[in-house]
Amino acid sequence: RLCETRDLPPTTPYATLSYCWGRLQFFTLNESNYESMLQRINVSKLTKTFREAMETAKRLEVWYIWIDSLCIIQDSQEDWRIESALMGQVYEHSHCNIAASKAENGGDGCFTMRKPFSIQPFRVQREWNCIPRQITH
Repeated sequence: RLCETRDLPPTTPYATLSYCWGRLQFFTLNESNYESMLQRINVSKLTKTFREAMETAKRLEVWYIWIDSLCIIQDSQEDWRIESALMGQVYEHSHCNIAASKAENGGDGCFTMRKPFSIQPFRVQREWNCIPRQITH
């Protein structure tokens, strides 16, 4: 269900989801379904990406997840104005960010099949030249 931030302690851990909207039409938070989503969200209406992100957060024992299209009222310019100004803080303070970086849209999911033996180790060596900071009074 949708939870209001003001109803949670400020230190409540939550995850965030980074994903590509793509061209897929999907279930979002709107003024018309806001009240019902406070009671329940029908998981079957959610994209594969959202469901997998929620499952990932749950396995990490993070019980809340912030997904822009489910946490910002999509047909409200006022909510977008307020919430989009806070997005940097939302991501900055999240316990972890789940990135569906290979997905072209919400239907692709967070995870894809890959060839684990095709991954090669990569090592970066860098010498750090620390310059002492000058303190001025």
